[in-house]
Amino acid sequence: MKHVRQTLDVLKRENLYVKLSKCEFGKTSLNYLGHIVGGGELKIESSKVEVIVNWPKPKSATEVRSFLGAAQYWRKFIANFSLTTAPLHALTGLNKVFQWGGKHQKAFDTLKENISTTLVLALLDLQIPFKIETDASDYAMGAVLMQHGKPICYHSETFNSTVVNYPTYDKELYALVQSVKKWKHYLMGKETIIHTDHQPLQYLHSQTKLQQSRHYRWMGFLQQFHLVIKYKKDIHHKVADMLSRPIINASTILKNNSILHESYIEQYVQDVDFKDVYTTLSHGKQVEELDYHVKDQLLYHFGKLCIPQTERVNIIREAHTSLISSHFGVSKIVTQLQRFC
Repeated sequence: MKHVRQTLDVLKRENLYVKLSKCEFGKTSLNYLGHIVGGGELKIESSKVEVIVNWPKPKSATEVRSFLGAAQYWRKFIANFSLTTAPLHALTGLNKVFQWGGKHQKAFDTLKENISTTLVLALLDLQIPFKIETDASDYAMGAVLMQHGKPICYHSETFNSTVVNYPTYDKELYALVQSVKKWKHYLMGKETIIHTDHQPLQYLHSQTKLQQSRHYRWMGFLQQFHLVIKYKKDIHHKVADMLSRPIINASTILKNNSILHESYIEQYVQDVDFKDVYTTLSHGKQVEELDYHVKDQLLYHFGKLCIPQTERVNIIREAHTSLISSHFGVSKIVTQLQRFC
């Protein structure tokens, strides 16, 4: 009760008042802005989780925006949030025809599941140093803010077309800079240890010559902070590595595929699996009971791109050998691709 007396003494000394009906005493946890705070932990309030879990399937772009707006509040609890919500964000663009498909339902269900089974985050302590683990893959970055070995907040983002073309060193440095920007309000004025699995970065502060103009810009920003960069081998760097290597989706593979989509269009009319339905849809008729539709002359089934038989081996090979893939075995590659095409 000592701390209660101290609080009341301060209020009395400063001639401040509190409303008794809004005060709670002897509590080990409290609800605050949709969170449960207590025991050094931060969790999502169960009633808020229930709202998300019971959210009905959106029927318009406006309803999708409402759902994303509600889910956005919990993104710090969820790894790969931006990648998971990408199909849903695609439905909210201007002048876009709203067409709910399989990939949108998958993203919708996955996001609800992630929120309902989310991890418990530790509460931060501003009196002790922070640790950040960062990592970058060919197409994304991930980071986690930690204290005492416990996660406080997650951050991940996919690279834009410019960053994708950076060399490995620049991608890893970019991930470090973005992580510091994300949590700069916590890091300013105190020592922060940054773990990276890219060994050259540990010599960042001792470099005498910078190669690119962006390096000057990034170093100018980082000099505001007291950063200690340490190398951490991949085997001990699992959290950030996982965030930077989300499961690659088929749309990314297809965008970087050398096979022209025009060849798909030509092959649909001769393909054993798709020729009948493609011919029917091409004449303006609907096949709603089978959930097929044509977009930009390409055939989709439950929102998944239909691949002609003669091109399926090429897609599997591209997904396995592409620079943006994780080089899994054939069976795992096929399983992942079947989620999208």
